[in-house]
Amino acid sequence: MLAPLRSQPLVYEREIQYAEPTETSSGDAFEWQLEFHRSPSLFKGFSGPVGSGKSRALCYEALKLSYQNRGCTGVIGAPTYPMLRDSTLKTFRELLDINQVPYRFHKSEYALELLEPRSQILFRSLENYERIRGTNLAWFGIDELTYCKLEAWLRLEARLRDPRPNTAADSHPGHRRALIGSGTIHWAGQESAL
Repeated sequence: MLAPLRSQPLVYEREIQYAEPTETSSGDAFEWQLEFHRSPSLFKGFSGPVGSGKSRALCYEALKLSYQNRGCTGVIGAPTYPMLRDSTLKTFRELLDINQVPYRFHKSEYALELLEPRSQILFRSLENYERIRGTNLAWFGIDELTYCKLEAWLRLEARLRDPRPNTAADSHPGHRRALIGSGTIHWAGQESAL
């Protein structure tokens, strides 16, 4: 269901179904996933055991930010391209298909274009983080942060500078966000679970 925002008639909100309902599941988010989504923090993370829904929560949040930041670019990163392909991108495309979100996937660029908000999501391996230079981002998300280097995080954080993000719906200018689907920050001898 699409509904135009009152302040900007070309911006669309979309109700997003979390997962396909099954015999054993309603398809709704778990309470711990909802806590992640409700957090107003600029930098927010989700850590948990295998099967707790970290990647799905990251993908849901990325889709939401793509709609909030019409015409802007975001990045979803993972430690390697195989991890992106086999887990994160697969989960994201399932979410799009469940919700019948129109998109184009550009395989040669590992980029996905969402047609309604005219937003772009780049899927990037963070093992070669120097290749992220030059991109202006409205938001980014990292799946499996534990396996990424601090320099990758810093490079992405420095790219949060898209001048065009929509500022209509929350307290952070431009909805700029950094999301972590899973992981533990362990850089510089300090360890804190997200």
